[in-house]
Amino acid sequence: MSRISLCAAILFLAAPLWAQSKPAATPDPAPILEKLAIPASHDAALEQLKKLPASAIVPLFEAVNDDSRPKNIRDDIADAIDAIATRERAVAAKDDAAKDQAWGASTGLTYYKKLGSNPKWDAKVSQGLQRIGERNPAGLDDLKAALDAGCTDPWIRALLAYDSYSLGRIDAGAAAGKFADLLEDMESSRYPESRKIAVISDFLSLSRKGADANIPDDTRRRALDYAIAHFKDFAADHPGHTLLRQVAANLYSAAVPGHDRGTENGRKVVDAIAAALPDDSLSYFFKANFYTEWAWEARGGGFADTVTDQGWRTFHERLGDARTFADKGWRLNPLDPDCPTVMIQICMGDGAERTEMESWFSRAMLADPHNYMGCLAKEQFLLPKWGGSEKEALEFARSCVAHGNADDRLPTILVQTYKDILELSTDPRATTSTDEYWRDIQSVYQKLLADKSRLQAHRAQYLLDRANYLKAACDSEHWKEAAALIKEFGNDIDIKAIGGQTIYDYDKRKATEATAGKGTDE
Repeated sequence: MSRISLCAAILFLAAPLWAQSKPAATPDPAPILEKLAIPASHDAALEQLKKLPASAIVPLFEAVNDDSRPKNIRDDIADAIDAIATRERAVAAKDDAAKDQAWGASTGLTYYKKLGSNPKWDAKVSQGLQRIGERNPAGLDDLKAALDAGCTDPWIRALLAYDSYSLGRIDAGAAAGKFADLLEDMESSRYPESRKIAVISDFLSLSRKGADANIPDDTRRRALDYAIAHFKDFAADHPGHTLLRQVAANLYSAAVPGHDRGTENGRKVVDAIAAALPDDSLSYFFKANFYTEWAWEARGGGFADTVTDQGWRTFHERLGDARTFADKGWRLNPLDPDCPTVMIQICMGDGAERTEMESWFSRAMLADPHNYMGCLAKEQFLLPKWGGSEKEALEFARSCVAHGNADDRLPTILVQTYKDILELSTDPRATTSTDEYWRDIQSVYQKLLADKSRLQAHRAQYLLDRANYLKAACDSEHWKEAAALIKEFGNDIDIKAIGGQTIYDYDKRKATEATAGKGTDE
């Protein structure tokens, strides 16, 4: 992976964003910092610092990076920053959940009762919604029964399609096809625009994941244009920040698929977000991400000696704009992790020193301790092709396994690190055949698959993790380990992710031969 696309990756993350859009104004912490340096007033000053609002994090970060201050004082300031962030993240999380609940009820269930309610199927809809909220697949059967009874409500149809995918009943392509069939009904319905945009957002996300669904390009374009035109209506209904971020990322990634960055549609999405959220860190993040991607478009993906002089000039000009936007967004809201995360990518492009990258990484992780994209950006920075080393990248990736879990996906950073290392290796087998490699791979998937309740609550992802674990064993020719996994998983696995039933049957045969002591070199 030569570089990362932050907006695209947001779509697959389990960890939510806990960030306030507009932190409260704060008094100047300078007088308190002066008292912190005086032994008699130190303890009281430290407690005062810890009680400051989130906006104090910006000047406190500047203070903690001031080498003229004694190290013990800077350590105390760092402790105060952690205390502020921990407290404010909890407050923001509660606020975010309350907003999402209120938005969901006011734009979904309330309108269903007005538009689609009927005694013939209301009981099934009610029971289905409750069960799906509990991640119980039986809720899918309830909603299907409601449709069989005559319910044609587009919101209920959209819920059934999306949760059939998220609970592992159907793949993304099939779900996207079902969404395509209901979009016109949803757009022409009397549901509020914000609910329509949320449904379109899910459709755009699914159509990207299920690229083989053969959704007509016109359908995608029409849905995207509609969502861009009405994004301001979505934001005006005050959904939680996490949902706002997710929908914005879905629109952006649909507008600039693959490596086609800096397109007219991408700029339209960025402009729509800025118009809807002019003073929100989220709009500055999307501007920063857009200009970062646009910079790489000018540079090209080749080695440095293939870049033209004009390419370098445009690259650095656009990265400079991206840096300005990211810095402004962080200063506006230091508990939004996206701006410092994209700044790590900017540091990589600028060839910045590791100390600067680490400073932005600490800010990204302070805002979200489960920040997958922040960790992935740092992993990229540490790779040999960007001036780091395999040792540095692997050591960091192993720390992600130690501190991560199946929800935040941090353990998968180690898998990505090996992919990045092998991509430029002249002898991949020399790496994948080692005990160290296999121990690392096992550590990742044992962490991801440890909670077997996820087989129901997050079935699609759990089956995909199983498939990737088995595929890693087979690709690296650890056949005995593969045989044990096949015996454990059976067919309760994402067959498509392995490569299809034919490939799976071949892997089964090879694994059986290995455990029987037969050759495996056919």
